[in-house]
Amino acid sequence: MFRIKWGRPDRPHQNKREVHVTEDYILSAAEKRALKDEQKEIEHNIKEAESGVGTGTKRSVDVGYLKQRANRLGEQIQKGSPGIMSGGDEANLSRESKELSESIKEGMPTVDEMRRPEKHPGAIEKHMAWEKRNYQKIMRFKQINRRLHPEDPTTSNIERLRRER
Repeated sequence: MFRIKWGRPDRPHQNKREVHVTEDYILSAAEKRALKDEQKEIEHNIKEAESGVGTGTKRSVDVGYLKQRANRLGEQIQKGSPGIMSGGDEANLSRESKELSESIKEGMPTVDEMRRPEKHPGAIEKHMAWEKRNYQKIMRFKQINRRLHPEDPTTSNIERLRRER
């Protein structure tokens, strides 16, 4: 369904975090914001290095790598954006989201069970089993809702579906 890999397979000595976004993965608002912030910081560092201002100079900073990294971040942001949907696609996704939410709610531990597991023996095992059974549905639900409501950071939170008691 989707894949995120952290790290640089081509440069294992660098501890930089990099998200490899596949075609069907939609970035959350927080992920998109973090990538944009990192891109702005890299572009700022490039300008400083090229102008000779700051602690790094052209000789001490690999400007080519920084430009490549900034371009790669831009591509990841573009790939992770939902794009434009037709009305029919939006209606189908909305219907699928409702169906998935109903399916996910079945057997989902309540808020009370999750907040007070000492009062509900077996609540933790129940939650773990429920999560294992519904993992693919949960991931699909999150992706659909990120596509339908890209700017809402809480849209893919399954805790909204949890009953109180």
